[in-house]
Amino acid sequence: MLTAIIILLYSMSITLAQPVDATPTPSIVYVDGVQVQFDAYNIAGNNYFKLRDLAWGLSGTIKQFAVEWDAEANAIRLIKYRPYRPVGGEMSEGGGDNREAIPTTAQVYLDEQEIELTAYNIGGNNYFKLRDIGQAMDFGVIWDEIARCIRIESGQSYTPEDDIAEEEGENADTVEDVTVEIPEDAQKVALAALPPPATTLEEYAQEVVRIVNEERAKEGLAPLIADSDLFAAAQIRAEELPKKFSHNRPNGTLFNSVLKKFSIEYTTCAENIACGQNSPQKVMQSWMRSPGHCANILGNYTKIGVGVTLSSKLYHWEQIFI
Repeated sequence: MLTAIIILLYSMSITLAQPVDATPTPSIVYVDGVQVQFDAYNIAGNNYFKLRDLAWGLSGTIKQFAVEWDAEANAIRLIKYRPYRPVGGEMSEGGGDNREAIPTTAQVYLDEQEIELTAYNIGGNNYFKLRDIGQAMDFGVIWDEIARCIRIESGQSYTPEDDIAEEEGENADTVEDVTVEIPEDAQKVALAALPPPATTLEEYAQEVVRIVNEERAKEGLAPLIADSDLFAAAQIRAEELPKKFSHNRPNGTLFNSVLKKFSIEYTTCAENIACGQNSPQKVMQSWMRSPGHCANILGNYTKIGVGVTLSSKLYHWEQIFI
Protein backbone atom coordinates (compact mmCIF):
# COMPACT_ATOMS: atom_id res chain seq x y z
CA MET A 1 0.00 0.00 0.00
CA LEU A 2 2.83 2.40 0.88
CA THR A 3 4.56 1.63 -2.41
CA ALA A 4 1.37 2.32 -4.32
CA ILE A 5 0.93 5.63 -2.58
CA ILE A 6 4.50 6.68 -3.34
CA ILE A 7 4.07 5.83 -6.99
CA LEU A 8 0.79 7.74 -7.15
CA LEU A 9 2.33 10.84 -5.64
CA TYR A 10 5.26 10.65 -8.01
CA SER A 11 2.95 10.30 -10.98
CA MET A 12 1.03 13.40 -9.91
CA SER A 13 4.21 15.44 -9.49
CA ILE A 14 5.47 14.92 -13.02
CA THR A 15 2.14 16.01 -14.57
CA LEU A 16 2.03 19.42 -12.87
CA ALA A 17 1.99 22.24 -15.42
CA GLN A 18 5.14 24.35 -15.48
CA PRO A 19 5.14 28.17 -15.31
CA VAL A 20 5.81 30.05 -18.53
CA ASP A 21 7.08 33.54 -19.29
CA ALA A 22 4.54 36.31 -19.91
CA THR A 23 5.62 39.52 -21.66
CA PRO A 24 3.52 42.74 -21.44
CA THR A 25 1.56 43.32 -24.64
CA PRO A 26 2.75 46.56 -26.28
CA SER A 27 -0.21 46.91 -28.67
CA ILE A 28 -2.75 49.71 -28.30
CA VAL A 29 -6.28 48.38 -27.75
CA TYR A 30 -9.57 50.01 -28.77
CA VAL A 31 -13.02 48.91 -27.55
CA ASP A 32 -15.71 50.12 -29.95
CA GLY A 33 -13.34 52.81 -31.18
CA VAL A 34 -12.23 54.13 -27.79
CA GLN A 35 -8.71 53.46 -26.56
CA VAL A 36 -8.63 51.38 -23.36
CA GLN A 37 -5.48 50.67 -21.35
CA PHE A 38 -5.65 46.94 -20.61
CA ASP A 39 -3.15 45.00 -18.51
CA ALA A 40 -2.36 42.27 -21.07
CA TYR A 41 0.44 39.79 -21.72
CA ASN A 42 1.84 37.88 -24.66
CA ILE A 43 2.38 34.20 -24.02
CA ALA A 44 3.77 32.02 -26.81
CA GLY A 45 2.65 34.52 -29.45
CA ASN A 46 -0.92 34.99 -28.17
CA ASN A 47 -2.44 37.92 -26.27
CA TYR A 48 -3.92 37.17 -22.86
CA PHE A 49 -6.22 39.65 -21.11
CA LYS A 50 -7.50 39.79 -17.56
CA LEU A 51 -10.97 38.27 -17.70
CA ARG A 52 -12.61 40.84 -15.45
CA ASP A 53 -11.01 43.70 -17.41
CA LEU A 54 -12.62 42.43 -20.61
CA ALA A 55 -15.98 42.13 -18.85
CA TRP A 56 -15.58 45.68 -17.51
CA GLY A 57 -14.59 47.03 -20.93
CA LEU A 58 -17.63 45.49 -22.64
CA SER A 59 -20.10 46.35 -19.87
CA GLY A 60 -23.11 48.18 -21.26
CA THR A 61 -22.58 46.92 -24.79
CA ILE A 62 -24.52 44.34 -26.74
CA LYS A 63 -21.86 41.72 -25.86
CA GLN A 64 -21.61 42.39 -22.12
CA PHE A 65 -21.12 39.42 -19.82
CA ALA A 66 -20.93 38.68 -16.10
CA VAL A 67 -18.07 36.90 -14.34
CA GLU A 68 -18.74 34.90 -11.18
CA TRP A 69 -16.39 32.81 -9.05
CA ASP A 70 -17.82 29.56 -7.67
CA ALA A 71 -15.43 28.73 -4.82
CA GLU A 72 -17.19 25.50 -3.90
CA ALA A 73 -16.83 24.11 -7.43
CA ASN A 74 -13.48 25.84 -8.10
CA ALA A 75 -15.08 27.20 -11.26
CA ILE A 76 -15.40 30.45 -13.19
CA ARG A 77 -18.91 31.10 -14.46
CA LEU A 78 -19.56 33.40 -17.43
CA ILE A 79 -23.08 34.60 -18.22
CA LYS A 80 -23.78 36.21 -21.57
CA TYR A 81 -25.71 39.50 -21.80
CA ARG A 82 -25.77 40.02 -18.04
CA PRO A 83 -24.27 43.31 -16.79
CA TYR A 84 -20.85 42.96 -15.21
CA ARG A 85 -20.64 43.68 -11.49
CA PRO A 86 -17.22 45.12 -10.51
CA VAL A 87 -15.46 43.57 -7.53
CA GLY A 88 -12.56 46.03 -7.31
CA GLY A 89 -9.18 46.01 -8.99
CA GLU A 90 -10.50 46.13 -12.54
CA MET A 91 -8.21 47.88 -15.05
CA SER A 92 -5.33 48.03 -12.56
CA GLU A 93 -1.89 48.31 -14.13
CA GLY A 94 0.47 45.35 -14.09
CA GLY A 95 3.71 47.32 -13.81
CA GLY A 96 5.03 46.62 -17.31
CA ASP A 97 7.43 43.86 -16.28
CA ASN A 98 7.74 40.29 -17.47
CA ARG A 99 5.82 37.94 -15.21
CA GLU A 100 5.54 34.25 -14.45
CA ALA A 101 2.30 32.70 -15.74
CA ILE A 102 0.90 29.51 -14.22
CA PRO A 103 -1.73 27.51 -16.15
CA THR A 104 -5.17 27.95 -14.57
CA THR A 105 -6.75 24.78 -13.22
CA ALA A 106 -10.23 26.19 -12.60
CA GLN A 107 -13.10 24.94 -14.72
CA VAL A 108 -14.92 27.49 -16.87
CA TYR A 109 -18.65 27.45 -17.53
CA LEU A 110 -20.48 29.57 -20.11
CA ASP A 111 -24.21 29.73 -19.37
CA GLU A 112 -23.90 26.49 -17.34
CA GLN A 113 -22.05 24.64 -20.13
CA GLU A 114 -18.43 23.72 -19.44
CA ILE A 115 -16.05 25.07 -22.08
CA GLU A 116 -12.35 24.55 -22.78
CA LEU A 117 -10.33 27.77 -22.61
CA THR A 118 -6.60 28.31 -22.30
CA ALA A 119 -5.91 30.48 -19.26
CA TYR A 120 -3.06 31.49 -16.96
CA ASN A 121 -2.86 32.88 -13.47
CA ILE A 122 -0.58 35.93 -13.29
CA GLY A 123 -0.21 37.67 -9.95
CA GLY A 124 -3.45 36.16 -8.61
CA ASN A 125 -5.60 37.10 -11.62
CA ASN A 126 -6.86 34.90 -14.45
CA TYR A 127 -5.78 35.88 -17.95
CA PHE A 128 -7.52 34.35 -20.97
CA LYS A 129 -6.60 34.29 -24.62
CA LEU A 130 -8.38 37.27 -26.18
CA ARG A 131 -9.53 35.36 -29.24
CA ASP A 132 -10.94 32.55 -27.10
CA ILE A 133 -13.12 35.02 -25.18
CA GLY A 134 -14.05 36.78 -28.42
CA GLN A 135 -15.23 33.48 -29.88
CA ALA A 136 -17.08 32.47 -26.70
CA MET A 137 -18.87 35.84 -26.37
CA ASP A 138 -19.07 36.43 -30.13
CA PHE A 139 -17.45 39.87 -30.31
CA GLY A 140 -15.05 41.01 -33.00
CA VAL A 141 -11.29 40.81 -32.43
CA ILE A 142 -9.40 42.57 -35.20
CA TRP A 143 -5.71 43.28 -35.71
CA ASP A 144 -5.34 46.60 -37.52
CA GLU A 145 -2.08 46.27 -39.41
CA ILE A 146 -2.06 49.91 -40.55
CA ALA A 147 -2.66 51.43 -37.10
CA ARG A 148 -0.76 48.59 -35.36
CA CYS A 149 -3.53 48.13 -32.82
CA ILE A 150 -6.08 45.61 -31.59
CA ARG A 151 -9.75 46.43 -32.09
CA ILE A 152 -12.47 44.85 -29.96
CA GLU A 153 -15.85 45.43 -31.63
CA SER A 154 -19.05 44.61 -29.71
CA GLY A 155 -21.18 45.28 -32.80
CA GLN A 156 -19.46 42.58 -34.85
CA SER A 157 -19.48 38.80 -34.64
CA TYR A 158 -16.29 36.89 -34.03
CA THR A 159 -14.34 35.91 -37.12
CA PRO A 160 -11.46 33.41 -36.86
CA GLU A 161 -8.04 34.93 -37.49
CA ASP A 162 -7.46 32.85 -40.63
CA ASP A 163 -10.75 34.04 -42.13
CA ILE A 164 -9.87 37.68 -41.39
CA ALA A 165 -6.55 37.30 -43.18
CA GLU A 166 -8.28 35.78 -46.19
CA GLU A 167 -10.85 38.59 -46.35
CA GLU A 168 -8.17 41.27 -46.04
CA GLY A 169 -6.21 39.63 -48.84
CA GLU A 170 -9.23 39.82 -51.13
CA ASN A 171 -10.10 43.44 -50.39
CA ALA A 172 -8.34 45.26 -47.57
CA ASP A 173 -10.45 48.40 -48.02
CA THR A 174 -13.83 46.73 -47.56
CA VAL A 175 -15.65 46.40 -44.26
CA GLU A 176 -18.50 43.95 -44.58
CA ASP A 177 -21.84 44.33 -42.81
CA VAL A 178 -22.27 41.80 -40.04
CA THR A 179 -25.64 40.47 -38.94
CA VAL A 180 -25.75 39.65 -35.23
CA GLU A 181 -28.41 37.28 -33.91
CA ILE A 182 -29.54 38.53 -30.52
CA PRO A 183 -31.41 36.36 -28.00
CA GLU A 184 -34.77 37.63 -26.89
CA ASP A 185 -33.54 38.36 -23.36
CA ALA A 186 -30.92 40.77 -24.74
CA GLN A 187 -33.21 42.94 -26.87
CA LYS A 188 -32.91 46.01 -24.64
CA VAL A 189 -29.14 45.94 -24.89
CA ALA A 190 -29.36 45.31 -28.63
CA LEU A 191 -31.22 48.57 -29.27
CA ALA A 192 -27.91 50.43 -28.97
CA ALA A 193 -26.55 48.54 -31.99
CA LEU A 194 -29.39 49.28 -34.40
CA PRO A 195 -28.49 51.27 -37.55
CA PRO A 196 -28.78 55.04 -37.14
CA PRO A 197 -31.73 56.96 -38.58
CA ALA A 198 -31.30 59.01 -41.75
CA THR A 199 -29.81 62.29 -40.60
CA THR A 200 -26.92 64.55 -41.46
CA LEU A 201 -23.43 64.41 -40.00
CA GLU A 202 -23.82 68.03 -38.91
CA GLU A 203 -26.85 67.09 -36.82
CA TYR A 204 -24.86 64.24 -35.28
CA ALA A 205 -22.11 66.69 -34.33
CA GLN A 206 -24.58 69.10 -32.72
CA GLU A 207 -26.17 66.24 -30.80
CA VAL A 208 -22.76 65.30 -29.40
CA VAL A 209 -22.39 68.86 -28.09
CA ARG A 210 -25.83 68.67 -26.49
CA ILE A 211 -24.94 65.44 -24.67
CA VAL A 212 -21.57 66.84 -23.62
CA ASN A 213 -23.25 69.82 -21.98
CA GLU A 214 -25.84 67.53 -20.45
CA GLU A 215 -23.06 65.52 -18.80
CA ARG A 216 -21.32 68.70 -17.63
CA ALA A 217 -24.57 69.99 -16.13
CA LYS A 218 -24.81 66.83 -14.01
CA GLU A 219 -21.48 67.81 -12.45
CA GLY A 220 -22.43 71.46 -11.98
CA LEU A 221 -20.09 72.60 -14.79
CA ALA A 222 -20.68 75.42 -17.26
CA PRO A 223 -21.72 74.42 -20.80
CA LEU A 224 -19.17 74.49 -23.60
CA ILE A 225 -19.64 76.89 -26.50
CA ALA A 226 -19.90 75.31 -29.94
CA ASP A 227 -17.29 77.32 -31.82
CA SER A 228 -17.59 77.44 -35.63
CA ASP A 229 -13.82 77.54 -36.24
CA LEU A 230 -13.30 74.62 -33.85
CA PHE A 231 -16.03 72.71 -35.68
CA ALA A 232 -14.21 73.27 -38.98
CA ALA A 233 -10.93 72.10 -37.45
CA ALA A 234 -12.60 69.08 -35.86
CA GLN A 235 -14.16 68.10 -39.17
CA ILE A 236 -10.73 68.11 -40.82
CA ARG A 237 -9.46 65.82 -38.07
CA ALA A 238 -12.49 63.53 -38.40
CA GLU A 239 -11.76 63.13 -42.12
CA GLU A 240 -8.13 62.28 -41.31
CA LEU A 241 -9.00 59.50 -38.84
CA PRO A 242 -9.85 56.81 -41.44
CA LYS A 243 -6.35 57.32 -42.84
CA LYS A 244 -4.60 57.31 -39.47
CA PHE A 245 -6.56 56.62 -36.29
CA SER A 246 -4.26 58.45 -33.92
CA HIS A 247 -3.77 61.71 -32.07
CA ASN A 248 -0.99 62.30 -34.59
CA ARG A 249 -2.09 63.55 -38.00
CA PRO A 250 -1.21 61.79 -41.27
CA ASN A 251 1.56 64.37 -41.79
CA GLY A 252 3.15 63.34 -38.48
CA THR A 253 2.24 66.44 -36.45
CA LEU A 254 0.10 66.42 -33.31
CA PHE A 255 -3.65 66.96 -33.58
CA ASN A 256 -3.46 70.56 -32.36
CA SER A 257 -1.54 71.64 -35.46
CA VAL A 258 -4.90 71.80 -37.24
CA LEU A 259 -5.83 74.79 -35.06
CA LYS A 260 -3.18 76.93 -36.74
CA LYS A 261 -5.09 76.72 -40.02
CA PHE A 262 -7.90 78.74 -38.44
CA SER A 263 -5.67 80.99 -36.29
CA ILE A 264 -7.33 79.58 -33.16
CA GLU A 265 -5.68 80.83 -29.97
CA TYR A 266 -5.73 78.69 -26.85
CA THR A 267 -3.92 78.03 -23.58
CA THR A 268 -4.66 74.30 -23.30
CA CYS A 269 -6.41 71.92 -25.63
CA ALA A 270 -7.49 68.27 -25.74
CA GLU A 271 -8.82 65.77 -28.23
CA ASN A 272 -11.13 62.75 -28.06
CA ILE A 273 -11.40 60.34 -30.99
CA ALA A 274 -13.53 57.27 -31.57
CA CYS A 275 -14.46 54.87 -34.34
CA GLY A 276 -17.33 52.47 -34.98
CA GLN A 277 -20.18 53.87 -32.88
CA ASN A 278 -23.24 54.52 -35.01
CA SER A 279 -24.89 57.33 -33.04
CA PRO A 280 -24.00 60.35 -30.87
CA GLN A 281 -25.50 58.56 -27.86
CA LYS A 282 -23.34 55.49 -28.39
CA VAL A 283 -20.08 57.37 -28.85
CA MET A 284 -20.76 59.50 -25.80
CA GLN A 285 -21.45 56.38 -23.74
CA SER A 286 -18.08 55.01 -24.83
CA TRP A 287 -16.24 58.24 -24.02
CA MET A 288 -17.91 58.65 -20.63
CA ARG A 289 -16.93 55.10 -19.66
CA SER A 290 -13.27 55.88 -20.37
CA PRO A 291 -11.60 57.88 -17.54
CA GLY A 292 -9.25 59.81 -19.85
CA HIS A 293 -11.93 60.77 -22.37
CA CYS A 294 -14.41 61.59 -19.62
CA ALA A 295 -11.83 63.90 -18.01
CA ASN A 296 -11.63 65.89 -21.25
CA ILE A 297 -15.41 66.17 -21.52
CA LEU A 298 -15.68 67.39 -17.93
CA GLY A 299 -12.45 69.38 -18.07
CA ASN A 300 -11.73 73.06 -17.52
CA TYR A 301 -12.47 74.15 -21.08
CA THR A 302 -14.83 76.75 -22.54
CA LYS A 303 -15.24 75.78 -26.21
CA ILE A 304 -15.76 72.62 -28.23
CA GLY A 305 -15.62 71.52 -31.84
CA VAL A 306 -17.04 68.21 -33.10
CA GLY A 307 -16.44 66.41 -36.39
CA VAL A 308 -18.07 63.29 -37.81
CA THR A 309 -17.35 61.34 -40.96
CA LEU A 310 -18.55 58.08 -42.49
CA SER A 311 -15.87 56.07 -44.28
CA SER A 312 -16.02 52.43 -45.43
CA LYS A 313 -19.27 52.04 -43.48
CA LEU A 314 -17.63 53.18 -40.23
CA TYR A 315 -18.33 56.40 -38.37
CA HIS A 316 -15.31 58.32 -37.08
CA TRP A 317 -15.83 60.85 -34.29
CA GLU A 318 -13.72 63.82 -33.18
CA GLN A 319 -13.90 66.29 -30.31
CA ILE A 320 -11.52 69.22 -29.77
CA PHE A 321 -11.62 71.21 -26.54
CA ILE A 322 -9.99 74.58 -25.76
